[in-house]
Amino acid sequence: MRVMNRVKISLIKNKGKTIVLLLLVALLGVFVMGSILAENAFNSTIDHLRRRLPPVVALNGDSERIDELYTREQQSQGYAAYLFEFLTRDQIHSIGSLSHVRYYDYSISLSSSSKLTLYGMEDIELEPHEFSASTFHGVSRSENIYIDEGPYELIYGRVFTVEEMSPESMDAIPPALISIELAELNELSIGDTFNIYIQEFVLPEDANVPEGGFIGLSTEEVWEHPYNNWELNDIEFEVVGIFDFLDKNTVAPTMRQQVLNTLFAPNWIIDEIRMLEFDSTLASLSVFDNPYFDLELAQSWLASSEPFWVLYDILYFDDFQEEASEFLPDFWIFENLASALNEIHESVSIVSNVAQNARWFASGVGLIVLSLLITLYLNDRRQELGIYFALGERKVKIVIQVLMEVFTVAIFGFIIAILIANAVTPQITQNMLQNELLQERSSPTVYWQSRNALEFRGFGGDIPIEETMEVFDVSLDMGMVVVYLIGGFLIIGLSTIVPILYLLELNPKEILMSGKIE
Repeated sequence: MRVMNRVKISLIKNKGKTIVLLLLVALLGVFVMGSILAENAFNSTIDHLRRRLPPVVALNGDSERIDELYTREQQSQGYAAYLFEFLTRDQIHSIGSLSHVRYYDYSISLSSSSKLTLYGMEDIELEPHEFSASTFHGVSRSENIYIDEGPYELIYGRVFTVEEMSPESMDAIPPALISIELAELNELSIGDTFNIYIQEFVLPEDANVPEGGFIGLSTEEVWEHPYNNWELNDIEFEVVGIFDFLDKNTVAPTMRQQVLNTLFAPNWIIDEIRMLEFDSTLASLSVFDNPYFDLELAQSWLASSEPFWVLYDILYFDDFQEEASEFLPDFWIFENLASALNEIHESVSIVSNVAQNARWFASGVGLIVLSLLITLYLNDRRQELGIYFALGERKVKIVIQVLMEVFTVAIFGFIIAILIANAVTPQITQNMLQNELLQERSSPTVYWQSRNALEFRGFGGDIPIEETMEVFDVSLDMGMVVVYLIGGFLIIGLSTIVPILYLLELNPKEILMSGKIE
């Protein structure tokens, strides 16, 4: 009790020094508490945005390993194509059966000829002999993964039925889903039909082909040969659904054009069309030998598909990747939509580093300045401390009194710091993050170099700055207060080591003989 009274009297008597110590602790505490609040808000923002991403996983080539084997020029010439072994349907199913997978699908793609007017190419008038290139993406489930998990919304009609997903429905006109832009450009509505065209090689009935075919003909000779006969056949599709691409304003124009010109159809019909084209190619090769044709590679492409796995939660990705890697052929890697956060993550990291540096700087400066200030504070009270020693007070009690004085001031300083930091940090950090994001968006970037396989399908466009700021929340919780107080008391404790050593070295006789007590 006597020590407590002395602490109270000392703080009141030396109120000038007490206020200086209080303000210093509060000022440094504002920096430390503010940085803790800011860093927590930044990490929380990334977590919230990550949880908003569709939990879809796809495959992509391992670019780092491929770059070690081939230059970019060699890759563009197709050298790397021989490295890839496509997943079989059994492998896709095995990965889809893992515990973290909610469901999966695979897509067979097809580039076909049509007379459709394409989005972004409205001003191009096709001649009677000209066609536009339409891209189909197949689905194997009646539930469309692009609509269920991606930024696609069905606005008219329906998705495919279970019956339409089976080849048994071949007697009916195959169904298709198209974008609202494509529908408007071509005046198509639900129930309307459109055609795509494929070329089939038809050898004349009276053809006399030598054994082994014609060998050594030039391209021009093959082109003009009377047996090089290709007929144009049409395949009719019925529009059963029209979708809208919700992220059309957040992706690059080239990506927007690609997505809006995409058509969806059941995998089986696309597989049938690809097989027809492949058979025609083989028929042509039986007549006109082509030494550059790689049959094994063509057959591998024919059996290829693009799988997608939908996880229960995007946060399971690392666990899924570890489990599924045993089924993955060489030179493939799993990818999710985390790259959509790269730009935001980079901006957040920059601002977060500023907050971390501010915290460490404030902690370091606080440790040094507080140590010096408390030492000077004790030096000014040498006469008072000498009286305590002369009256027989043990040094331990004096040390306890000094520590209680310092920690009492520190507690009030911490409270002030928490209140101020909680009031000013939100606005400051919001402005810092928004400015960094705006600067990042204004920097020139090469769109195609930063996208993965999923983003080429329209999943995960750039996240708007407004959406980022919407989830950015600087809020105080008890956990942060506890961390701050533990760190603060640790710094205060370390800053008293030198003053305490100074106190223990004091000689009462020398103090009393050196001057008069005030």
